[in-house]
Amino acid sequence: MPKILHSGYSGTEAQRRIAHEQALANTRIEGHIPSAEFLVDCEAVIAGTMTREQARERSLRRALEMECALSGSKRNTV
Repeated sequence: MPKILHSGYSGTEAQRRIAHEQALANTRIEGHIPSAEFLVDCEAVIAGTMTREQARERSLRRALEMECALSGSKRNTV
């Protein structure tokens, strides 16, 4: 069984899920399509097996890795 961590939100898992669904609806209205990795991290936060801080760190790391990959590919095509 996964270790339960404090997610930074004191609500129940059901309350965290509702908050997550509302936040996703808001971002989708703006045209954002969340990645599969982001959604997996969100599920872990909802379940309490990952903190919000850990999820943010993972998202930032993925964004930086993508930025580095894109800037590297631009250099190779110039």
